Amino acid sequence: MALVEEPHLRLLDGCSSIYELASSAISGDVKLSDLARQRATGDVLEYDPLYRGQSEWRILPAIDHPTEPARCMVSGTGLTHLGSARNRQSMHASTDEKLTDLAERINTQANKSGNEQQDEASSRDKKKSRRVA
Repeated sequence: MALVEEPHLRLLDGCSSIYELASSAISGDVKLSDLARQRATGDVLEYDPLYRGQSEWRILPAIDHPTEPARCMVSGTGLTHLGSARNRQSMHASTDEKLTDLAERINTQANKSGNEQQDEASSRDKKKSRRVA
C-alpha cells in the first residue's frame, strides 16, 4: 500500500490492502485519509516508472476484497479518449433534441384536443340554449 505524493508513492506500514486500511479506519473511527497519513513511512517509490510497468512493484486495483474477489466489480464509462467522449456527448445531444421535438408534438396534440373539447362544449351549450328558447 502506498500514498500518492506526486511524483512519488509513499509506502504505508501495517496494511496490505485498501480493504484492510478501510476496516482499520472504520473500527478506529478515523478518516481513511488521516489513517493513511499516520501509516506513511519514509520509504518512497518513483511513481512514473511504476505506472509504466518498469518497476518490480505493480499497481493493483484501488479496491479489493481479501477473501472473495468476485465480490468486487470495477467498471467505468468505456471512454478512453476525447473522441469517445465527444461521440457520447453528441449522442445525448441528438437524443435531447428528439425528445424536445416529441414533447412539442405531444403538447400540440394536447392543445388541439383541448381546443376541440372546448369547441364541442361550446357547441353543446349553444344547442341547449336554442332548445330552451
